[in-house]
Amino acid sequence: MPVLGFLLPLALASVPPVSSGAEAKDGITLASDSEARWIAFDLTPSNQIRFEAVLNGRPVRAVLDTGLTNTLATQDFATRARLAPGHPHPAPAIGGGVGGASAPRRTPLTGGAPPPRGGALQPVAGVPLTETRLAGARLRPMIVDTGDGASVTLSRAAWAGADYRGAAISTTLGWGIGGPLVSEVAVVNGFTLGGAALPETELRIEGEGGYSAAAGVAGRIGTGLLLRYRVLLDPRAGRMVLQPGAMAAAPVLRSTSGLLLGAEGTHLRVLHVMRGSPAAESGWHEGETICAADGVPVAGRPIEWSAGAPGRTVALTLCDGSERMLTLRQFY
Repeated sequence: MPVLGFLLPLALASVPPVSSGAEAKDGITLASDSEARWIAFDLTPSNQIRFEAVLNGRPVRAVLDTGLTNTLATQDFATRARLAPGHPHPAPAIGGGVGGASAPRRTPLTGGAPPPRGGALQPVAGVPLTETRLAGARLRPMIVDTGDGASVTLSRAAWAGADYRGAAISTTLGWGIGGPLVSEVAVVNGFTLGGAALPETELRIEGEGGYSAAAGVAGRIGTGLLLRYRVLLDPRAGRMVLQPGAMAAAPVLRSTSGLLLGAEGTHLRVLHVMRGSPAAESGWHEGETICAADGVPVAGRPIEWSAGAPGRTVALTLCDGSERMLTLRQFY
């Protein structure tokens, strides 16, 4: 699936929530016809904003990725759309570096927007930046990255600088343009954004040499957090307006099994075993396959037991016919 990223040329400053269409204390108003000009979208399984677009005259399903500075297409789509590749253009990305090539500027592939007019908070050209605080520590700059389905991600240096105490840390698996990556994960309190306190938040901590460090930023605010709000991004005004939504105070959904699973036809495959989890302590390994849970085939069924109530014991039947008991508990 092709992926598009649109250049947002100004740093974003978070502001207190305001009601749409009303005069705000900060002087922010919305145009009376703003809702009529909205673009319909849905969400991918990874919390990315997906919509219909046209690129070089061809219809395409695209992902809005504010962490990218230019429009990006797969090689397959570029071939079908007759986008002639130019000079190689490797770039750092979540999950590792990626290779690519720029198309001629007469096509819409590379954008060609003017350089940003940001100031000291703009070490990464062309992406929206803001800042947040964790337990009083100022974290800046933070990329507002709609291509990242996580809530908040910090570089290891930013996490160490915040000196947050009391969080139980495990590991999790994510995916970026550069492929899969394992990062540490914790659930923390004490984040503030735009002067407003956030409820408990899932925080991912990148390893040494992660994307945030390579990009020269403290971290990223992803769609996992933005989904808790109604969000208005206004690049020209340099503003991000957040209005709490129905999920603003919802508790973080945590795994209680430690098994991160992928559905493959009639079975589930273990993609990652979270550190310190019940699954890790009972000897589960990446690549093992599960065909039934509590005697019921897993094919086509929700995996609700993976994040079930602590204390519940699940009987899991592996596809080799063996059975293991797994008792769920909160571990991070």
